[in-house]
Amino acid sequence: MFTSGLAHLQRGDYAAAKKDLLGAEALHPTDAFVLSALAGAHLGLNETEQAERVYRRAFAEAGPTMWGAIYFGLGEAARVKGQLDAAQRFYEKVLALPESPEAIRRAAQTRWSAVSQEYTKSPFREGAYPPFSIPRPGRPSR
Repeated sequence: MFTSGLAHLQRGDYAAAKKDLLGAEALHPTDAFVLSALAGAHLGLNETEQAERVYRRAFAEAGPTMWGAIYFGLGEAARVKGQLDAAQRFYEKVLALPESPEAIRRAAQTRWSAVSQEYTKSPFREGAYPPFSIPRPGRPSR
């Protein structure tokens, strides 16, 4: 189940991957590799809340060599949800971990740069608008 789930993930068939990986999770509920792959399937299906929950379960079971990949997944979930500041923080954690595989580090650096540019253009970021006041009824506004 796990191997076929990974194969489905690589092909981008997230629904089939999720089905197989849920089966693998039933057999190995504390396996960080299974959980991380399942979270990736949820993310591919845009099930961001579920992806985040499963990534956090994977993190609790994983050793330091997997933390970078899991932080990257959490960053992707935050990015997809539009939480750019949280995504940046997760990508920074990937970059700060010496145990992160080089491919994950490169992906995190690329995403961090893209999110940084997107965030600075966002009209919703803190400080994007000048302060304003709401006029009180009966008083002329200035």
